[in-house]
Amino acid sequence: MDFVLFDLGGVLCNVEPQLAEDAWARAGLGSASIVELMNQSLAKPQGDVGGLDIGGMAKSLGDTIGTHVPDELLIQVWGAMVSWRPFVAELVQRLTVPYGVLSTIDPIHSLALGPLSGAMPLVYSWEIGVAKPHSDAFLKAIAKCPVAAERILYLDDLQENVDEAKRCGLNAYTVTEEADIVRHLERHVQGFEMEL
Repeated sequence: MDFVLFDLGGVLCNVEPQLAEDAWARAGLGSASIVELMNQSLAKPQGDVGGLDIGGMAKSLGDTIGTHVPDELLIQVWGAMVSWRPFVAELVQRLTVPYGVLSTIDPIHSLALGPLSGAMPLVYSWEIGVAKPHSDAFLKAIAKCPVAAERILYLDDLQENVDEAKRCGLNAYTVTEEADIVRHLERHVQGFEMEL
């Protein structure tokens, strides 16, 4: 393969909802689950597809719980659940081909993570207005990549996304652990090696 396209959550970054729940509890804005509230208020689903920016997500959540939620507080709480996995920096340094990202992600999680060093393109659902597994997400990402779909290795943690990626012409595989990621990179990317 001549290009690698990575999903983020469950592949290159950890998603730990309990960290957001703990931060929400410390904020003292109620005992309900922040994950459930973000879905109930539509802040998360609308944020994922660009229907709400950070301020809109905070307002939607605040309207649902009946109190003002400052943008900065929501960034701190909701952003607490995402972090880069420890192996990512070494992994991208060892890649011998260009790479990019296709992720269903809201603007808060994207801000909390920051960009993946060296990745181009960064195709985020909140910027393109469509989330995986919709085929348009994959087609928009493919259009931004420097090679044809059949030359792209795509790694995602959700089988439904991998299935749709394959229908769109990508060489796609389901991965969740570092060993899975490394194994597929070693198998499909010439010159890539990484000890676990």
